[in-house]
Amino acid sequence: MLIHFLGVNWIKKAGLEKYAESVKSLKEKFIQRVPEFDNINADFLSMTLETLAGVIFEGVIFKDNVILSRQDYAKVQEMGAKQKVTGGSVADYIKARRTVDKKIWDDLFVPYIDNPDAFKTAAHAFIEDRNHVAHSKMLSWSAYQVILKDFNTMGSLILSADAKFEHEETADEVLQTWEAEHEDTEYEREYYRDRLASETGMDILDESGIKDWFDEVLHDLFGAVYQRYHLDVCYEISDFATPTEGEIVFSISCPAVEDGSARIDTIAQYSVDDDLGEDSTCYIVAKDGAGDEICKAEVHFHNGNGYEGEEGIMVATDDSEYDTSKLDDFRDELFDTIESLNPYPAKLDALAYENKGAVQFVADFPCEQCGKFGVSIDETFLPIGRCCYCGYENELVKCERCGELVDADALEHGFCPPCTAYIDKQ
Repeated sequence: MLIHFLGVNWIKKAGLEKYAESVKSLKEKFIQRVPEFDNINADFLSMTLETLAGVIFEGVIFKDNVILSRQDYAKVQEMGAKQKVTGGSVADYIKARRTVDKKIWDDLFVPYIDNPDAFKTAAHAFIEDRNHVAHSKMLSWSAYQVILKDFNTMGSLILSADAKFEHEETADEVLQTWEAEHEDTEYEREYYRDRLASETGMDILDESGIKDWFDEVLHDLFGAVYQRYHLDVCYEISDFATPTEGEIVFSISCPAVEDGSARIDTIAQYSVDDDLGEDSTCYIVAKDGAGDEICKAEVHFHNGNGYEGEEGIMVATDDSEYDTSKLDDFRDELFDTIESLNPYPAKLDALAYENKGAVQFVADFPCEQCGKFGVSIDETFLPIGRCCYCGYENELVKCERCGELVDADALEHGFCPPCTAYIDKQ
């Protein structure tokens, strides 16, 4: 695939520099061991699977030409004139202004793979299995069966993708003329957008760039929730998932509620229009365990627009705008709802009020897991031993002398600490 789409020297394409360095280093060692390969392209032979996976799943190819605006050119001159600035800094500045030509995974591989996520998972498992075998680690019969299954899965996925590639490549030959015309139109569109961005200094995002920004906004929201609650065992937080059509991005739940209803799902859906002057929206909704809406917000991106002025310089008619103004209220309401997920502390307060303190519903020692004083010792509140804050089942037993329920680990010869102290004193 890489050779077909990018040519035999694909590793030398702009954007793959770090992978090329790795290959070069290993290739030199490989040829030292096998001199016969000195005049043979040994890129693949001397490449680690991890490097190849990095190229396929993360590799980005940039266009060969870098468009610099007048402002960029002036900046480069200024940087070059400073004695303390190295040439590397100037090079990095120019590299940062390169335009993406192809995303290897999305543009070259995904069109021929029926289930990209399954392919990624299988590739990861294949690499782990290969390393296990290559490093001569102990291999049981059951482990061998797992590895064999992983290899078969990977082989099936590759054969399926290869068949689809062969079929579609043959059909594509008929469409070469149409594709050439489309590429010309697309090149003109991208050239105009690149000029507008570089000469006006504003961000002009394509569909992928807009989705990436929406992803960042959602990840920041997830990060705020995670930072606030991940150390609190009274909550469980799911992993972050890049949203597809109206699916869950992340969830947070209270494990103290056994039926799983004490949960909040944050769901997102994108509406993207990357044309100049158009708006894109990320719709965010938080729903409870029953699927009812708790709160919602919208995040907006407006792509700027402009035209070529009389002097041949691009002029902006409206700027690009990033709008997350509705997110603060959403986050505050989300936090408030999370902190009211657990119904048991309020129930405990109500029971204590009704009984005027005559009945003790929780132990006077903390939960082993969360350290809070919420361990139930009365069935009318919660099952004996369960913490009303984190749901942990503490093991409680009765003291043989006083009959009080205490933590099993605190007993000495069947007696609670106060009774043990009394007996010792006697």
